[in-house]
Amino acid sequence: MKTSEKPIIICGGGVKSSKTFSFVKKISSSKHIPIFFSRAAQDLSYHGEKFILGVAGIKGSRYCKKIMMEADLVIGFGCRFAPQLVGHELSVFKNAKVVSVDVSKDELKKKGIKIDLPINQDLKTFMPDLFVKIKKNKVIKKFDKWNKYCKNLRDSLSINHIIKKKNPIDLYFFMKKIGDISKSKNILVTDAGSNYYIGGQVWKFKNKQKEIASVTNAAL
Repeated sequence: MKTSEKPIIICGGGVKSSKTFSFVKKISSSKHIPIFFSRAAQDLSYHGEKFILGVAGIKGSRYCKKIMMEADLVIGFGCRFAPQLVGHELSVFKNAKVVSVDVSKDELKKKGIKIDLPINQDLKTFMPDLFVKIKKNKVIKKFDKWNKYCKNLRDSLSINHIIKKKNPIDLYFFMKKIGDISKSKNILVTDAGSNYYIGGQVWKFKNKQKEIASVTNAAL
């Protein structure tokens, strides 16, 4: 992080199950590091919030590939780096050093993935310590220029720009409206097919809704 110019954080399902997103958010806010979600973790936060870039990968945002390919440091928390997220052999991170913190040794050592710094730790114990160390380290700068660039891409390439009200109804428009009118106690459920892909692209979770989806397995 001391030598990085373009870092990103990727939160996977492990952050959700370990309930450690508050620490990820504190680290991001303290150093202005953008955050992406895997498809399994997209309901952790409102996607319009500061430093939040939404869902990455094939089923994610329009701008994610460009940012991921330009990043020089990728820090994955509880993320298994599935091919749908990062390509084969982490091809989308060809310009980056990759750090992965995961409770599963198998995920850190599986074939087809080159991780520069694998850390086999439980996020419940790892994240509080990491936050304290980063907060105390004055050498690590804030990444304001990089964060501004990422935010501008997010705003200019938002999927909302192609959503139109028409008859017959556009599926992007329909799914976005469901996300907009649902409340904090609502659970958004997606099956396989277009509703799964589009839900991942247009839902922003502004009202703290939750999602149940089969993630990379599609229909079961």
